Amino acid sequence: MQPRLKVIGVGGAGGNAIAALAKDVPAGLDPQSDLWVANTDAQALRSHDALRTLALGPKRTGGLGAGGRPEVGEAAAIDSARDITDALEGANLVFVTAGMGGGTGTGAAAVVAAAAREVGALTIGVFSRPFAFEGRRRAKAADEGLARTEEQVDCCVVIENQHLLQGDLSMQQAFARADEVLAAGVRGIGALLGGRGMINLDLADLAVCLQVGGRAVLGLGEGPDPLIAAQRAVACDLLADTDLTGAGGLLISFRGPRSLGLRAIDQAATWLADQVDPDAEVHFGLVTDDSIAHVEATVVATGLGREPVQVAPAAPRNALVML
Repeated sequence: MQPRLKVIGVGGAGGNAIAALAKDVPAGLDPQSDLWVANTDAQALRSHDALRTLALGPKRTGGLGAGGRPEVGEAAAIDSARDITDALEGANLVFVTAGMGGGTGTGAAAVVAAAAREVGALTIGVFSRPFAFEGRRRAKAADEGLARTEEQVDCCVVIENQHLLQGDLSMQQAFARADEVLAAGVRGIGALLGGRGMINLDLADLAVCLQVGGRAVLGLGEGPDPLIAAQRAVACDLLADTDLTGAGGLLISFRGPRSLGLRAIDQAATWLADQVDPDAEVHFGLVTDDSIAHVEATVVATGLGREPVQVAPAAPRNALVML
């Protein structure tokens, strides 16, 4: 089945992630119809006037935001449930992205994800947890929001913002990096399914990898050749020393110039497959792009920490991705 992707960013961080994604849109996504920003804050929506926007619960909030209260964000999204469903209609794969811990993203993400599943789409959540300096109250709200949202998605990618702190970043730089990583997570998985590569993956490949259950992780890396890019993806700060040896599913995507040699791709893909369970479901894709001289690798490993179970050919099971 050919994927029809839509991506919706919920709340401030989600909107910023969509704006970052729009600067380098994966193949298969039309920025005029497939990239959406949903918020309770009318001013924030106006800052994304080049994207499709959706006001959540304008009568409830007056366009002034959720005031940091997840219950207001949730109620506003419920008020606008029909509009959300209309925005996502026609998609068979939906990414929902948000920063957890505030009001709108934390409260509304689960409602948006439920709408995505209502239209029959495989649903992947890409969310961030707060930096430590944002306080325990925000962290607690984030965990509660994630617990609600996890029930509504097929795969939940959780990016720990604290893992992104390297060097002496300013606060503005730290939040900008968090926004870009949210976008990179969506971009990386979207590239796997864009349908314009030399070697493409389809929705069934993704579903099979999610069906193995357990946790999942996402790694992103780049380098002068596929092997170094793959090694950097596995060693990237997002994974926080995660052990991949028990992974039951592996999706691999390489992006690079057309001059990439097949032997180099094979070497990198083989190295990655050797990092996981020998019986793992392994699928890989290749997208050629002469606008870049380096190689980018995206690695999605699923089934970490799973119990040995028999997988039936049914809808994908929920998977929690901790990065």
